Amino acid sequence: MKKFTFLTCAGALFAVLLIWVLWPRGSRLPSLQLPAGVSLADVLQRNNGQSPRGWYTNRFTRLTIAWRFSRPVAFSSPARFRAEGCELLGVTLKPVPNPARSVHLMANLAECSNYSAETYLLAKELFPKELFPEDYSDGWPYREGNLGFIYGGVGGVRRTRDCIALKEAGLVKNGVVVWRKIKPAPTQLGAYLTEPFLTNQCAIIRDTRGIVKVVPLDYIRAYSDAGLITLKNVQ
Repeated sequence: MKKFTFLTCAGALFAVLLIWVLWPRGSRLPSLQLPAGVSLADVLQRNNGQSPRGWYTNRFTRLTIAWRFSRPVAFSSPARFRAEGCELLGVTLKPVPNPARSVHLMANLAECSNYSAETYLLAKELFPKELFPEDYSDGWPYREGNLGFIYGGVGGVRRTRDCIALKEAGLVKNGVVVWRKIKPAPTQLGAYLTEPFLTNQCAIIRDTRGIVKVVPLDYIRAYSDAGLITLKNVQ
């Protein structure tokens, strides 16, 4: 009887701990992340006179306990089981790039969304189609180019939420890079097929619970005037 009571209490304690760890972190206070040395007053002075194009939505699937343990792959090997368990407890086994390097923007933000339950809205101006030559495709997902950013350069990061913060800090610090397909395509083995075309300095804005907005600095004023972002009370 005592053993049963002990196991029941231990199970309840573990359940509470698991809920605390997995509870969505999308309820942070309104905040504004700007590059170092840039003030909100500075970016609000910028006015290019263009109407904002709106958002791309970085859709995601929340990685719930039921979803994870309903998949046979979760138990396919001890290593896989360990990886699933660590991620459930908010611990990442994926190393942070060190030294820092360029990574794919959409895939990395989707990964952030999976664990934070926050949806990322990306201003369409991040991919300036009007700047591309006429022979470049403007379909989505883009066949002729992509978006990236640089992050990393530190070691010992284990918690998933720290990884998310590090990615966002890298995005704000280094900007969003537009990678364009090289034309004509190189034929030599191992040659890069894309090249950096443009870098947009960006702000990350949390003005709505569960929503993270990424906007180029030159469009902050336009998005604010259009009511697509709210800068009141952001910190």
